[in-house]
Amino acid sequence: MNQLKKEFTIAFQLSSVSRYSRDHLLKPESVLEHIGFCTVYGVLLAGRLEREGLNINLGRLLMKIATHDMDEAILGDIPRTTKYFSKDIRNSFKAVEEQTIERLDDWLQSRLKGFWLTAKHGLEGELLKLVDMAAVVYKNWTEIVLLRNRSFLRVCVETQRYLDEMDPNMFEPYLRKELADLKELNKEILDVFVPTEEDMMFIRMQEV
Repeated sequence: MNQLKKEFTIAFQLSSVSRYSRDHLLKPESVLEHIGFCTVYGVLLAGRLEREGLNINLGRLLMKIATHDMDEAILGDIPRTTKYFSKDIRNSFKAVEEQTIERLDDWLQSRLKGFWLTAKHGLEGELLKLVDMAAVVYKNWTEIVLLRNRSFLRVCVETQRYLDEMDPNMFEPYLRKELADLKELNKEILDVFVPTEEDMMFIRMQEV
């Protein structure tokens, strides 16, 4: 029974951690919701790719999705702009994240660390990278297009910059079209909801 309660506690913690802590949301999103989106989208994407002839280990993909943000049950959601502020900071966060997974492994008597460390390796890892990025584009679309939250445009701008910097050759040929579609949808949002100087003010401050 105690083991069951421990596992329930991890799920509860992930449902309590809010993503996009730096930004105003009209529809808040927990890490557990993010994992849920990644699962649904990942399964749909895997089905499409399998119909095109790609052989995907669905069980491995789902394990990668389920564990890739497990450290946030302890650390919370740290904005990308914080984690990647500098190379030194990123390396420090990596070490802390790994120690966190080790602590969770010990507490749960699980095998989380192995799955977590290799979450973005291999074909299923490439799929997870795309799914994780799609989750951000999805959030841009829901907040800006569906809910008309203009304050989220700065996230959309940052997302576009990140997408434009991604090298398509880091993915299997079958996955490159998906990356192109994500770029196109995110750019479409910015073409329709053109950021004003006020929308960009916070980004301008970061560039100083």
